[in-house]
Amino acid sequence: MRAIWLAVMMGVLTVGGLPRPVAAQHTPAAVAADLATARRLFTEGRYAEGLAILRPAAEAGDPVAQNIVGVAYDDGLVYAADPVAARYWLTRAAEAGDVRAQLNLGQLLRDGRPGIAVDMVAARRWIQSASDLGYGPASSALGRMVERGIGGPVDLSEALRLYRIGQAAGDSWASEYLAHLYLNGTGVPQDEALARRYFSEAAAGGVAQAQSNYGYMLETGAGGPVDLAQAEVLYRQAMTGGYARAGYNLAWLLDGQATDRASSEEVAAACHWALSRADPEERVEWFDDCATLRKRGHRR
Repeated sequence: MRAIWLAVMMGVLTVGGLPRPVAAQHTPAAVAADLATARRLFTEGRYAEGLAILRPAAEAGDPVAQNIVGVAYDDGLVYAADPVAARYWLTRAAEAGDVRAQLNLGQLLRDGRPGIAVDMVAARRWIQSASDLGYGPASSALGRMVERGIGGPVDLSEALRLYRIGQAAGDSWASEYLAHLYLNGTGVPQDEALARRYFSEAAAGGVAQAQSNYGYMLETGAGGPVDLAQAEVLYRQAMTGGYARAGYNLAWLLDGQATDRASSEEVAAACHWALSRADPEERVEWFDDCATLRKRGHRR
C-alpha cells in the first residue's frame, strides 16, 4: 500500500582509538584557534587531521571538541566504531552544557547501540535539556518524543509548540513533523494544503523522506495541483539521499507513464533499488507490488 511515510529519525555511533597526542598549552585562545582549524579541515574532508587537533582539546576538557570526538566514535569516522567510547565523550560534553552533545547523547540513549542499553527516560531528559537551552533541533527531536509518549507522557499541544520552535530555528525536521500533524489532523485541524507546504519546506531543507512525501502529494494532487514532473524530480532527490520508499514511489509513478520496454525496465530498476534498501517490514509490504509491476512491464 502506498502512503506518505514517517520514518523514525535514528543516529549511529562508533570508534576505536588513535594514539593520544601530547597536549600542549590549552589557553582559551589556543583552543579557539584549534577548533577553527579543525572545522576547516573537516570542511575539506581531512577528518584524521581535524581529529588529531581536536583530541588534545577534548582531553583538556573542551566540550565542543569532546562532542566531535564522541560523534566520531559514534559514526566510525576515522576511529573504529565504539559506542561505549562515544557515550563517554558525549556524556562529558553534555554534562559541561554543550547542547549538541546533549542532543547526540539523548539520541544515542533513545536508539541504543551494541553495549548501550536503550533508556528512553534519560534520552528525553538530555534532549529536554538541550531544548531548554535553546537548541532548535533538540526542540524538534523532543517534540517527536512528546508526540509519541517516548520517555514520558504524550502531550500533543506541547509537541506542536516544540515543533514551532524547531521550525523557527530553521530545523527542517520540525517542518516534516508538523506536516504529518496537519496531514493526519493529529492535535490540529486537518489541513492537506498546510501539510503540503510544510513537506515542501522540509524537502527544500534536504530531508530525504520529506522530498518523497512532498513528491507523493504532488503526484496524487493532495493539498494542491498535480505535478508529475516535479514529483519525479523529488523522488529521485530522495533516492540520492538513500530513502528507500522514494524508489518504490518512483516505480509506481513511472509505471503509470511507461509506454515501452525501456521505460518498463526503469520501473523494475526503481523497485529493485527500493527493495534492496528497505527494512524487513517494507520489504514484505512492497514485494508483491513490485513483482506485479515487473510482470506488467514484461507484457508491454
